Amino acid sequence: SGLILRRSGTARSLNVYQVLPTVNTGLKNSDAHPLSIQVTTAAANRLLIYDEVDQTHKPGCVNQSGNCSGTDGMGRLGGVSAKTAGTSFQARILVTDQYYNHMGASSEPVVAAQTSDTHDNTESALGNFTLSGGSKVVNVTMISKGLQTLTAIKAGDESGDWNDLIDITVNAQTNSDPKKLLVILPGESSDPGSSTGKASVPVTDTAAGSTITITVYAADEFFNPYSAGDGITQPAVYLQTSDPYDLPTATVTLNDGTTNFKIVMYQASTQTVWARTATSDYNNYEEGLAPGTTNILINPDTAVKLQLLMPGELAKQGFSGGVDYSVSRTTGGKSGTPDVLVAGTTYNVTVNCVDKYFNRVSACEPTVDIEFSDDGSTDENDENGLFVTKPLIAGATTFGVRFLRA
Repeated sequence: SGLILRRSGTARSLNVYQVLPTVNTGLKNSDAHPLSIQVTTAAANRLLIYDEVDQTHKPGCVNQSGNCSGTDGMGRLGGVSAKTAGTSFQARILVTDQYYNHMGASSEPVVAAQTSDTHDNTESALGNFTLSGGSKVVNVTMISKGLQTLTAIKAGDESGDWNDLIDITVNAQTNSDPKKLLVILPGESSDPGSSTGKASVPVTDTAAGSTITITVYAADEFFNPYSAGDGITQPAVYLQTSDPYDLPTATVTLNDGTTNFKIVMYQASTQTVWARTATSDYNNYEEGLAPGTTNILINPDTAVKLQLLMPGELAKQGFSGGVDYSVSRTTGGKSGTPDVLVAGTTYNVTVNCVDKYFNRVSACEPTVDIEFSDDGSTDENDENGLFVTKPLIAGATTFGVRFLRA
């Protein structure tokens, strides 16, 4: 029958043993005089990458049976232990034949090591390198938590037939000092390893007065959120916003490194949200990280009423007048005291179309009129035509008014 030897080397031994019949026939086995065979490598046709510490190169192992039990059937023995974000480890890249025999200096292609972590810090940043002697150790530092891959890539191999990869689990760095808070707003997702810890798709349909869910995580220095079992100190966290009329949140101690806050903001504008803590080994999540990283656009709610501003009064969007909106929405929306007017003098007054929180609604453009409730001493329709019906433009307009009697 045919015999296939897969592992190369200069001292492969071949012995012959009697199996049948089981009775001693006097024949001697070949143990004392084994046949020595030199096995050379086949043609180079692939790369092999493995963890220099956790794994061992097992040439000839193209399956997981016999002497190759315990391997992955692809030239490697042992699994890869979980790595810690920001901590370097070493991996070795070899050129091999189809049986994972190291080719040595007979094949020295140009290769690169790349990871699936877009925020990594590996030798791939240095560009391609030559596998001198068909082997090279690369230093790899992954930043982003999760299941990542480390791939050896041969330059010019568009088909990828030479390429090889291993899976690596990356855990958060529990020794970060200080640790960080991470705020995820509506429309955002976690992006561990990035400068802000998240990626965002701006949400533009958040209305004033609506309940907004904001998630806060405890994270390492790379914004990798901690998980249950990481054994970190759970910070006590509260939220603050730039809306002076928001409903404040209570301070909450995170559970397994995270919690959801429910906040309500009333002032239509681009608002800012901060997560803060008094826990000593954590940094707050604030605007200073990068412009716009904690911004959320609050739009006006549905238009429900007209607002009249006399001289001396200023609009205050979102202002309830000191009364909880759940109790009353009939007051508020402005500050100041109307000026004392001089009889016979025309003054401009402002009319706004607003939502129930006194935010001006620019899409509201009805035609409006000023009516006077006194005893007829006000000349609304004077000969100059100042006091006429007019439409609102972008939710606002001004009228000239004149009182004739002191």
